[in-house]
Amino acid sequence: MKYENLKKVALSYFTDFSSISKKILNRTISICDSLDDESDKIFRLRNALNDCLWDIPETVEDGFREFINTKFKLRLEAITYHELNSDEYERKEPRIYQKPLVLQKQNSHKM
Repeated sequence: MKYENLKKVALSYFTDFSSISKKILNRTISICDSLDDESDKIFRLRNALNDCLWDIPETVEDGFREFINTKFKLRLEAITYHELNSDEYERKEPRIYQKPLVLQKQNSHKM
């Protein structure tokens, strides 16, 4: 899995991580984003994930490698599907994404 995809998936699990794991992940991503070598980025992010994924019981039960190789791929497919189809949906239904109309009060004259 490419670094950018691994990062997307890792961030999609962000709410499942403890505050310490969130700090580890944020720091690692910040460092990785400043690097040029793709393999170094992947290595560093996967090492950080090995610490962070202890917060998800399913990962501990399934095994880290198995979880990353199966669940991460499924999550990436879902994220990619959403990215592709949400753009299409926005083009088809732009009224949903527009600001709501504000009706102005009309001056009523008392008689």
